[in-house]
Amino acid sequence: MSSPLQQALIPPVQPEPVALWPLAAGWWLLLLATIVLIALLIIGIGLVRQRQKHHRQVARWLDAIDPELPDGPWLSALNDLLKRACKLQGHDHAMLYYGNDWLDYLCARYPQAQRDLLHPLAFGHYQPGMQLDLLQRQLLLQELHRWLRHTHA
Repeated sequence: MSSPLQQALIPPVQPEPVALWPLAAGWWLLLLATIVLIALLIIGIGLVRQRQKHHRQVARWLDAIDPELPDGPWLSALNDLLKRACKLQGHDHAMLYYGNDWLDYLCARYPQAQRDLLHPLAFGHYQPGMQLDLLQRQLLLQELHRWLRHTHA
């Protein structure tokens, strides 16, 4: 039933199986992009952990300030802590501020800062008869915790 023409045809040859190696260019690009993304993720996690470590360290410093100190030395200790936190972040120029300039600097770094709560930091440690009640101290500490959290100190 087959014609001589059909018998003269060469049967088709099976193609070679597709090799897994070497990879096509698209697979190399995908592999490179995956490696870069993993490296960026590792670096990002490291930076976040370092920032959290600094924040925990500064929060421990804040909690370590003796609440039984008189108002002047207590406010001086808070200012020292804030300036150390700024220096840790590379803001060395913060060491030069005092008074209203210091208050302006603090409020500039955290726009939602409540200036009236931070006001004792500007002049309180210079005034010999400075008296803060317990509520004022607590509100100031809460505001400092918010400031530290916002500025990632």
